[in-house]
Amino acid sequence: IEVDGARLTTKNIGEELYHFMVNKPKGYICSNAEFPDKPGMRAIDLLKPWMDTWTAKAENKGKLPPRFFSVGRLDVASTGLI
Repeated sequence: IEVDGARLTTKNIGEELYHFMVNKPKGYICSNAEFPDKPGMRAIDLLKPWMDTWTAKAENKGKLPPRFFSVGRLDVASTGLI
C-alpha cells in the first residue's frame, strides 16, 4: 500500500496491518454500525473467531485491538468478495 508515493509500513503507523478477503454471505451487511435488532449480521462479525484468537494471545495484552473496515459494499441480498 502506498500513500503519496511512499510505501506504508508498520513503522509509519506503529501498528500491524491485517488484510482479509471475505466471501460475504447473503443476509449480512457491509457496515460497521451496530444494529441491536440484528446482532451478528455484519460482514465484519464473520471475523470474530479470528479476533477472539488475537485477543487471547499474551503478546497482544494491553494493545489496542485491530479495527475492521470493509472495502466495497454489497447489498444485504448479495454475496461476494469484500
